[in-house]
Amino acid sequence: MSAYTGGVISSNATVRVELAQKQEIIEMGAEVKERLFSFSPTLKGKTYWLDNRTLEFVPDSGALKPGVLYHTTFALGKIVDVDKKLEKFEFSFRVEERNFALKVNSLEVFEASMDKVTVTGEIRFSDTPNPQDIPKLMTAKRDRDSFTPMIEATDDSRIYRFVVADIPKKENETKLKLDVSGKVIDVNKSVAEDVVIPALKPFKLLSAKMIDEPEHGFRLTFSNPVSASQDLDGLITIEGVQLYDAGTKQ
Repeated sequence: MSAYTGGVISSNATVRVELAQKQEIIEMGAEVKERLFSFSPTLKGKTYWLDNRTLEFVPDSGALKPGVLYHTTFALGKIVDVDKKLEKFEFSFRVEERNFALKVNSLEVFEASMDKVTVTGEIRFSDTPNPQDIPKLMTAKRDRDSFTPMIEATDDSRIYRFVVADIPKKENETKLKLDVSGKVIDVNKSVAEDVVIPALKPFKLLSAKMIDEPEHGFRLTFSNPVSASQDLDGLITIEGVQLYDAGTKQ
C-alpha cells in the first residue's frame, strides 16, 4: 500500500487507497462490483478505479456523519497477491465536526436614502453546506420587525455573503439582531450578533476597523454619508499617519 485516506476529512470527501504497484487489467471510471471496502460504523457507497493504482470509495450523499470515527478494512488480498496476514489492510479516519461562523462586515448608509441602513457580512462554514439549506439559516429582527436577509454564494463554496437592506432609522438608536441557527444543517449551535442601527439625526462615528482589502487602512463608518467634497483634515486625524482619501465615505 502506497497511500490511503486518514486523519480528519470533510463530510463531502471520498475514501481512497493507492496501491504500491500498477494493475494491468482494470476499467478506469467503472464501478467495482466486488466488495473491497468495509466500514464500522456501516457506510454505504460505491467503489471506482481512478487509475491503475488508485481505488476510490464514494459514500452515498449525506452518509458521512460529522464527528464520527470510521474504522476501515480494505480487502487488499482480492486485488494483489500478498501474504495472508496482509490480505486485509486496516485504517481509520474521522469526519470533521460541522461548524460555522457569522461575521458582520459593514453597516452602510447611502446618500440617496439617508434614513435607511444596509448591513452586510458573511457566514463561513467548515465544509460545503447544501445550498438549499442556506436561506433557512438566518433571521434578522428588530423588536417586532423582521427583515429578509439576501444570501448569495461566493467563489468559495464554504462562504456565503449576506445583505440586510433598507433598515429604517428611528428617533433613537436601535439594535438589529442577526441570528444563525445550525439546526437545519444538523449542527447543535446558534450564533447571534447585535448590530447598532444609528438614530435619524445625530452624526457620529459608528465604528473604526482595520482592513487589508483593497488596501491596508482603516474603515470608518459614520451614521450619515460624508460629503464627497468634505475636507478630511481636522475631521479625521491619526497620529503619525498622513490620510489618503480613497473616495468611499459613509
